[in-house]
Order: sequence, then structure tokens, then C-alpha cells
Amino acid sequence: MPSVEHSALVAASRAQVWSFVRDMDNWAPFLTGYQRHMRLSDTESEWHLKGEIGGLTRTAQFKVNILSWNEPDNVTFELAGINEPVTGSGEFAVTTTQLELSQLITPAASARNRIQILAAKVWRILFDRIFNGPRSAAPGRTAGPFAGETTLRFAVSVSARGMTGPVLNVLIAPMLKPVAEDLANKIADAINAAPAHAAQ
Repeated sequence: MPSVEHSALVAASRAQVWSFVRDMDNWAPFLTGYQRHMRLSDTESEWHLKGEIGGLTRTAQFKVNILSWNEPDNVTFELAGINEPVTGSGEFAVTTTQLELSQLITPAASARNRIQILAAKVWRILFDRIFNGPRSAAPGRTAGPFAGETTLRFAVSVSARGMTGPVLNVLIAPMLKPVAEDLANKIADAINAAPAHAAQ
């Protein structure tokens, strides 16, 4: 079964990320090939996505069922093709990321990476002090020189069934990674650019 996951860092609190992700209307249009979606109930929805597989462009319809809704940690779902013999499952997970100085100074990290990470963190502190003046830690960040961020992880697995299933799975596999990356990164960008987030 082809599967993939991608994580994106968001400069917002866990609560802010969850508030955005929990409403599919906020991020549904970011999904590659998105045409439309409809809510059928609190846990069921129908999605229409246009994509190209093996040189053929098709609009695939999926029924998505929410399996668990664990605020503010994760939501898991399963999907089934309506007009295509495809099944799958996935998850959105939200976790707090804390980068400390001890994490920067590890044998596993190269000297160049340590310097780049440290420079980025120091620049963020200086930028905030120069343009925003002294203040307490921003919402979603921990106090101290190395700010906390939130990690949004999107994971999905899909599998085509039937006579052409093995061939379709080979074609689907390389498409999943850019789809997961694009979705997670666009959600992170939207949260970072949101006026409500900028005002906090």
C-alpha cells in the first residue's frame, strides 16, 4: 500500500494550528487537484479531486470518514473511492516542538547545520526586539532564547484494488509525496499569514 507522511513547522501555538486544521473548509482547497467537497455529517464528507494517472486525467470521488477526533492532538480518517476502486487512511497530527541549545550541539548535527539553526533563532530574536520592542514570549512559543514551534504532520496511505490495482499502486506511489508536502506546507503558510495569528 503506497503511503507517505510530511511534517511542516508552524510559528503558531498548538491551539491555533488545531483551530485551523479542525475545520476542513479552511484547508480543503489546498489539496492538490481539489475540485470541491461536501459535508455529509459531522464525521462524513465527499471529496472530488482531479488528477492525472498514467497520462489520463480523471476526477476521482472519495468518501472520507473521520475515525477519531482527539483534540488537540490528532484526527484520523479513512477514505473509499466512489468512482474508483481505491481505499486508504490517514492522519493529521499536531505536536509542540521545542528546540533547545542542547539539541543544536549534538554529534549527529553537522557544524554547518548547527550554525544555520542558531543563526536563524538569533535573527528571529533580534528582529522581534528591533521591530516589536521588548515583550513576553509570543503565543505558541516558549519563553527563552529558543522558541517553540508547532509541528503539523500529515500522513496518508492509499491502495488501488481490482485487476489494475498493482499497476495503479505503482503509479500512485510517487504522486503521494508531493501531495503531502504541498498540503502540509500550504496549511502552515496559511496559518502563519492569518491576520488573527499576526495580531497575537
